[in-house]
Amino acid sequence: MAKNNLTTLTEGLIKELSSRDQSIIKKRFGLFDKKPMTFNAIGQEFKVTRERIRQIQEECLKNIRSQKMPAVYRDFINDAKKVLKQNGGVLEDTVFAKSLKNIYGQETSDGVINFLLSLNESFYFFSGNNFFKPFWYFANLNLNDIKHLAETIESALKKNQSPMTLKEIEKTINNKNNSKHIQNVMHIYKKIGANPFGQFGLISWSIINPLNARDKAYFLMKYYLKKPVHFKALTHELKENDVFVTNQAVNKQRKEVSVQTVHNELIKDPRFVLVGHGHYALTEWGYKPGVIQDVIATILQTSNKPLTEEEIIAKVKLQRMAKDNTIKFNLRNDRLFEKTTDGRYQLKAMPGINDNDQKILSA
Repeated sequence: MAKNNLTTLTEGLIKELSSRDQSIIKKRFGLFDKKPMTFNAIGQEFKVTRERIRQIQEECLKNIRSQKMPAVYRDFINDAKKVLKQNGGVLEDTVFAKSLKNIYGQETSDGVINFLLSLNESFYFFSGNNFFKPFWYFANLNLNDIKHLAETIESALKKNQSPMTLKEIEKTINNKNNSKHIQNVMHIYKKIGANPFGQFGLISWSIINPLNARDKAYFLMKYYLKKPVHFKALTHELKENDVFVTNQAVNKQRKEVSVQTVHNELIKDPRFVLVGHGHYALTEWGYKPGVIQDVIATILQTSNKPLTEEEIIAKVKLQRMAKDNTIKFNLRNDRLFEKTTDGRYQLKAMPGINDNDQKILSA
C-alpha cells in the first residue's frame, strides 16, 4: 500500500462494519470528500436520537480498534504524534490535517485524517465552541489547563493594553509550557489574534484585526511603511499590499477603497497628522497637528531661547514636509514672531501678559 493512500487504508478498516454503521461513520467524519454531519443531522436521517448516533459511533470505533492495525496505520500514528509533539501537543484541526497532508499527499481528505486519529487513544479532539476553534491535543494534557492558559494570556494582554511578542508573553505569564504550546493555545483561542509582524493581541483590537480603511492605514504606516506617506500612495498600499489578503471577499472589498475615502478617514482621525502636500504621519511619531506657524510657535516656546532662522527651518522640517521659503514666509509673521538684536527669532511678547501666561497661550 502506498504511504499516501490513507483513503484505501480507511476503506479497509470500515469494511467489516454493517452497511448502516459504515454509512453513519462516513457521514459523521465526512469520509471520502463528504461534508461532516452532526449527531443531530444523522439522527434525523436515521430516525433515532443524537445520543444513539453517538453511541453507534463509539461502538464502531471500539470494534475497529480491536482489529490488528496494518503497518501503514502505525506509521501514520507515529507521524501524527511527531507532528503534534513538535507543536507543543495542541494544534488546530485544519492545521494538523495540513501538516499530515504534507506527508501523505494533498489528495487525502480532512475527514479521513480525523477518522484515523480518532481510532488512537493518544489523541483527544475538542470540537470547538464560542471561545475555541476545533483542535487536537494529546490525551495526557488537561483541557482545563489549556483553557486556563488561554485566559491567563488574555488577561496579560488586557493589562498590557497593546500587542506583545511571544517572548514578551512568555516572560509575563511565567508559564512552564514550551513556546510552541503557548503559541498554538493562542491560535485556537478565538479571543486572541496575531498580526503579520509576530505580535499577539485581542482580536477586538484594530491593530490586530483592522477592519476599516483608517485602521488598516494606521496598521500599514506603523508596522510597514514607518514614514510619512501621501494619501494616494497609501490608498495604493491598502489595495495592493498582501498583508490584508485573507479571503476573496476581503480582497474584493479592499480593491474598492477610493482615494477620497482614505483622505477623508485620515482627516477625521487624530492618529494621523497632515505634514504637508497631502502627506500624513502618525501622531505617535511626535508630529503635532496645526499649520506651519503653529509648529514654529511650539518650537520657539519649548526651546526657552531665541533660535536662528536655520535652526528653526531644521526643526520645522522634522515636523513638516515644507520648503525653506515656505517656512521663512511663515516666520515673517510679525504678529507672532519677532527678531532679537542678534538676528534670532522668538515669540512676540503680548502687552500686559507675563511670561508664564505667554507660555500657556502659545502652548
